[in-house]
Amino acid sequence: MTTGAVEETTGPQHPSGERMPGVPGPRARFAVTWGVALGLLLVAFAAAIITLNSTVYSASGFVSAYLQSLSRHDVASIVAMPGVDVDDEADDALLRRDALARLSQVELVDDENRGDGEHHVTFSYRIDGLPGQTTFAVQHTGARLGLFNAWEFIQSPLTTVEVVPRNTVEFEVNGVPVVATSGAGEINPLQVLVPGAYSFSHESLYLEAEETVLPVTATDRVARFVLNVTASDAFEDAVEEELAAYLDRCAEEEVLQPTGCPFGKQIANRVVAPPQWEVSDYPRVEIVPGEQIGTWIVPPAHGAARLDVDVMSLFDGSIASFSEEVPFTVSYLVTFTADGGLTLTPR
Repeated sequence: MTTGAVEETTGPQHPSGERMPGVPGPRARFAVTWGVALGLLLVAFAAAIITLNSTVYSASGFVSAYLQSLSRHDVASIVAMPGVDVDDEADDALLRRDALARLSQVELVDDENRGDGEHHVTFSYRIDGLPGQTTFAVQHTGARLGLFNAWEFIQSPLTTVEVVPRNTVEFEVNGVPVVATSGAGEINPLQVLVPGAYSFSHESLYLEAEETVLPVTATDRVARFVLNVTASDAFEDAVEEELAAYLDRCAEEEVLQPTGCPFGKQIANRVVAPPQWEVSDYPRVEIVPGEQIGTWIVPPAHGAARLDVDVMSLFDGSIASFSEEVPFTVSYLVTFTADGGLTLTPR
């Protein structure tokens, strides 16, 4: 029995105990194994780069990232993207989460390579349920970290809507209050993101505008929108009440020609008792915008007042009761006072 240590062999050996020629040793086999693994890793890395550059970092992938941010209402991420240009001269009131419409069913339609790194990428979608399609022009700008394609918008998807609000400086867009800084009746540029659906409306005590949706699907042109604000029913009711009170005051005057009033009567015979007036038919009021911004017109409206008075005949001295419906016409310029009241000025 041998009591000494047994020497471990690590490969084929010559009977003399030496390693046989042509057979790699442990270190060589280790190097070969890791070399193969590294080669496979490099191949896999290169394949991953190619795949990412053809998907995530492609022209369509760049636009898709923009649309994904838009669907999340992530305005901060959008304005940080290359080629998204903010216009300092336009109002940014609509560049906020709650002013953006719901974007869904986004699908790539086409990715056209125009050469020299320029691509025209078209996506279809639904914006607040409305179908739409937009083509984005993008340009290849190099590589990030020397590996990944970089892109920017040639035409910014942040465009402008020129809003002309008539007869008001306040209105709502997608429920967001907006103040027309350029004034009523003037062009007020508002920055909007494309694609978008922008619902314009207005409702106050005296004024209203029917809700109108403006789809914005093109990045290469400026949209123009005129918001027509009209008098509300409450406005017409208020003017009718003001006019009725004014006519009632006129009717209280016991003269044939009430001062500054729209009705009166000339009688050839002598009046022997105070004339009595009563408004028998109040004019029905309609209100339309005036020529000047902020003014409103009551077009000619017709009414009637009943006159009762005792008169003496200049021919024979007899006394008789005179009764007649006296027609009249009113027309007014209506303006608002500083405290929200109404002023009616005869026209």
